[in-house]
Amino acid sequence: RNMDGTRCARVGAALVVSCGGCRALTALRRSRCSGVCARRKSCARTRSVKGRPRARASAGATEADGLAASDSVRLSVAGVSVREMVIKKSRFVTSVAPIASKREAEEFLEAARDETASHNCFAYRASSVNAERCSDDGEPSGTAGRPILGAISTLALDHVVVLVTRYYGGVKLGAGGLVRAYNGCAADALRAAEKAPIPPPRARVRLTAPYDQMATLFAAAASYSDRSDPLYTADAVALDVEVPTDEIDALRQHLANSSRGQASVEILPESNVVAQVVGGDDVG
Repeated sequence: RNMDGTRCARVGAALVVSCGGCRALTALRRSRCSGVCARRKSCARTRSVKGRPRARASAGATEADGLAASDSVRLSVAGVSVREMVIKKSRFVTSVAPIASKREAEEFLEAARDETASHNCFAYRASSVNAERCSDDGEPSGTAGRPILGAISTLALDHVVVLVTRYYGGVKLGAGGLVRAYNGCAADALRAAEKAPIPPPRARVRLTAPYDQMATLFAAAASYSDRSDPLYTADAVALDVEVPTDEIDALRQHLANSSRGQASVEILPESNVVAQVVGGDDVG
């Protein structure tokens, strides 16, 4: 059935899933499959099913969906956007935004929620900083927050927060209807939002070397952004720099080789990991 409760004109209700062939997001039908079915280990972009011609991806799967499903590209939304949908007289307003941390997600939710609404349900995920949370905000357990988080997972997005604000219109949707409504509103807003790649997570590190290796230290730090002023002690000099986390081991090995083991690289405990997201501030 469609979101407004009417029967879909085609056979079966459309489901958006990740196909087993190339993981391209494709709208599937419960019956009369057009040759695009993850359970048959086939995909519209790779091969046909039982000799049928290779089918094109459904119009419901956008180019951004396919990009989001790629293993080599991590995507978030590029900025804040808002979508609105009316389902059985209830108005659903969906707001999405990129986030770099749990703190940014909570700050966005605090600013965007409407206390006069019936419910402010949300979900967010920022895997680089191990942040994930969802809330039903008074709706029956499991009918709002989890479906919103499911939409984020289905579209393979990360470092994003989704808030679905519901204004009750007098008609109860039932548990199944609520799940479809919140999942559908979240998925609709996320698909419509402009996407942006997520740069690799970064960490703040301290490079330390004795004075006779100061040139080696400065040379190693020159290629990294956000360098601090040198820190001088009685027998060593140190620099704090921001480094992609996947380069820390290589930097440590390079400094050890160049300084004959006299230089060191230390991850600063207060920095943790910084996830840079388009539209969001860097937050440690």
